[in-house]
Amino acid sequence: MVLGRVLRVGVLALGGLWAGGCGGSSAKPPPPNCLAVQPCGGDVVGTWAFIGTCADLAAQNEQLQMGCAGQMVNSDSVNLAGLLTFNSDLSYTATNWHENFGGTETVPLSCTGAATCAANSSTTNLNSSSATGTITTTCSGGSTCACTVAGSLNLTTETGTYATTTTVLEMTADVTGSTFNYCVQGDELHLMQTVTETLATPQGSTTTTIILSDIVAQRH
Repeated sequence: MVLGRVLRVGVLALGGLWAGGCGGSSAKPPPPNCLAVQPCGGDVVGTWAFIGTCADLAAQNEQLQMGCAGQMVNSDSVNLAGLLTFNSDLSYTATNWHENFGGTETVPLSCTGAATCAANSSTTNLNSSSATGTITTTCSGGSTCACTVAGSLNLTTETGTYATTTTVLEMTADVTGSTFNYCVQGDELHLMQTVTETLATPQGSTTTTIILSDIVAQRH
């Protein structure tokens, strides 16, 4: 269940699933080229400022329903600001992050593993020396749960390490650690959550990369 997952606070830590925009609702228009860039790798060294996010809710729901028929994210929204600085020694620093995110979801009770919809409601707080945040999930209903999520993150600074392999960027830290497919295109950095689908064709098979969400940053 998407909304009831244990929080590692933030859009990055949530795997980008609450990156609102294309295909869903958004607090502001999606940034240029959002969802339009395929993973391509590249040199991330430098400082990047977040400029926006977007998500393909239709593609996300297709993936959710493969695991549980009837589960659907209906809306999402996100505001994200902050800096990421990647250093040549494979360390990185996240600074001045401010993030607010939320959304709504419909999910059959049988998919949640709980006895009632209300049992999926929870509040999780983060309170560390460098970051504060919260996520609240509220669910109601009978055989089908209507759930809402609302969360925020405020982070002063965090230092971690990173590694890149072809088109994968892995960030390791307590709060901001996550793994993405990525692409550096000019002065833009795209941090993407993707799935790969293999389709049978008369000639054999073809593999397609589907972008579920895209967080876009600009060279600072």
